[in-house]
Amino acid sequence: MRTHLSRRGLRLASALVAAGLSLSLAPLARAVDDSGSAMRLSSTEAEALAAHAALDPYEGAAADDTVAPESDRSPEAAADGGAGAEQGTGPAGASTAAVDPTTKVTMTAKSTLEAKTRAPGSGRRMLRAHPVTADTGPEPAAGHFLALAVVRCVQGRYAAGAEAARHALTAARKVPGTRGQGLTARAFALQAASLGLAGRLDQARAAGDQALAPAEAYGDPTLLGSVLSTLRENARRAGRLHEAVRIGNRALALAEQSGDPVAAAFELANLAELRLLLEEPEPALALAERAVSGAEAHDAWCLPHALATMARVRVLRGETEQAAAFVDRAEEVATALGDRQAEHEARTARVELALSARRPHDALRALDGHADDAPVLAAWAELLSGRPGTAQRLARAEVARAERTGERLAEVEARIALGTSLTLLARAPEGASELARAESSADSLPYPAGTRRASWARGLLDGPTRR
Repeated sequence: MRTHLSRRGLRLASALVAAGLSLSLAPLARAVDDSGSAMRLSSTEAEALAAHAALDPYEGAAADDTVAPESDRSPEAAADGGAGAEQGTGPAGASTAAVDPTTKVTMTAKSTLEAKTRAPGSGRRMLRAHPVTADTGPEPAAGHFLALAVVRCVQGRYAAGAEAARHALTAARKVPGTRGQGLTARAFALQAASLGLAGRLDQARAAGDQALAPAEAYGDPTLLGSVLSTLRENARRAGRLHEAVRIGNRALALAEQSGDPVAAAFELANLAELRLLLEEPEPALALAERAVSGAEAHDAWCLPHALATMARVRVLRGETEQAAAFVDRAEEVATALGDRQAEHEARTARVELALSARRPHDALRALDGHADDAPVLAAWAELLSGRPGTAQRLARAEVARAERTGERLAEVEARIALGTSLTLLARAPEGASELARAESSADSLPYPAGTRRASWARGLLDGPTRR
């Protein structure tokens, strides 16, 4: 049993790829010497480096809750409750303090590198020490704010990341020509990923759509691939699974064309998940094997996601021991990375494994403190533990949320849990209605995994476990 989509809906990993966090670091590494210290660049070199950092389409950001309105307060100040506010503000209200632009831009590049190499705290401190000022050109300013968005994304501070992405877009719109197109595409992709994480799907879809044209105009296959990754995830969340597969295949081809094996591994993992949703276990297995192999070979940030996907494939195939081994590895790697969303992926894979083995108490232990992030899984764990009332409340709230945000797959899954819970509460007509609605939606999308889930639920209601 699985929901496939958490309360957040869009995995942070999707945001990372959509916005750009897995490109080769070679261009940025030129700004850092072997000891990790910042190197001095000329003004021209610094501007060029920061522009490249800003256009690097595998950095990333995400948003949570409410994004602050346009203001003169910097994302640094907004994120840190005023700490560092005296050091400079965003493009709309830049400080006049004299800061060496060469040092500032070099540190932006290094902070991006730090975020990409799993040291977000260090990168954040550099950015705070070297803020954007009135002397900063639009391209390096965009680089600064995109780097800040990367750091916030890795730290899980989504509202602050969205604020940084918004400032990046403001700066990007001041850059002419194809470079400006690339910057604009990056900024919109960051917004799309951010808003998706916040559950604001309509706005996420709009931002993703706006990213596509400038990305195509810029012509870089990796940037275009990152935008397509956003669009693929939006299609998936809306239940357009075959469209999502087509977009994902195009994104994979672009990742391979650009020579980025990490991005390719991530796209392979996502395609494997899509095949699971379409009830195609053999193609899912082949894709997951390629994803794990590629991620392992490059010690990639997406390795825990690939491992969790492989675990889910094994669960579907009834290979419990193999699934457990992949979950263990996914948890270990996610913890080492300090990636909250990767930890969530591993955790939910463990819950799904426990539920498939009819061990609801193990599922509840794994969800302890995290039930809000996976409400349908929590509902099934409660229901199978003999608490259909609690399950009904969780499922009903998730139905309402999914309806509001347009997450069709999540809505189907929540309705199945709701209908089952209502039936076990002796409210059979209501339960039958909800199950029928879920089955109708699953058939019309189509969503084969949802159809199978509804059939499983009906069997549960007719079986000996009914209370």
